[in-house]
Amino acid sequence: MKWKLEKRLIKDLRQHARNPRKLEKHDAEHLKASIKRFGQCEPLVINSDDTVIGGHQRMRTLQKLGYKEVDVYVPDEPLTDREVDELNIRLNRNNGSWDFDMLANAWELDDLFDWGFTEGEFGLGEEAGADAGAGDDPDAEAPPALFKIEVGNDERTSFENQLDDLLVKFPTAKKKVK
Repeated sequence: MKWKLEKRLIKDLRQHARNPRKLEKHDAEHLKASIKRFGQCEPLVINSDDTVIGGHQRMRTLQKLGYKEVDVYVPDEPLTDREVDELNIRLNRNNGSWDFDMLANAWELDDLFDWGFTEGEFGLGEEAGADAGAGDDPDAEAPPALFKIEVGNDERTSFENQLDDLLVKFPTAKKKVK
C-alpha cells in the first residue's frame, strides 16, 4: 500500500466513530502549544472517504486554532472497516515507551515539564502517586525517583550543589550520593 500527501479542508473530514483515544486537559494544552509553536508538522491519516484514522486530537486542536486546511496522508486504495480499525489502534498504540533515565539526564526537568511531562512521571511531586499505576495504595508514599549519575572527583561538589537545588524544587525526592 502506498500513501499520498494531500491537503483537505477540515470541514470535509469525518471523525472515525470508533476512535478510542481521548486527550486529558494537560495533554490538550501541550498539543495546542506545540502546534502554535511548530505548526502542523505531522499530517493526519485518513481513508479515501475522508474518515480520520489517525490524528483526531490534532485535527480538533488545529480547528480550534483556526486552521481551515490540513495536510493528510491518503491511501492509494480504500481501506476496509477492519483495516481502518486496526490502523487506528496501531497508530495510537505502537508508540514505544520513554527511557526516563535518559530523559532526566539529557534534558533539564523544567524543559521536560514545559514540553508536556508531569512530575509524577518522574516520581516527583504530588502527582507521583497518580502516575504510579492502578491498584496502588493511595495512602502509600510514592517511591523516590532514582537517577544514577557518575561524576569525577572534580565535578562532585558542583554536582552535589545542583542536586541540592533540585531537592528544594522537588521535596519528595531523596538524596543518596555515594
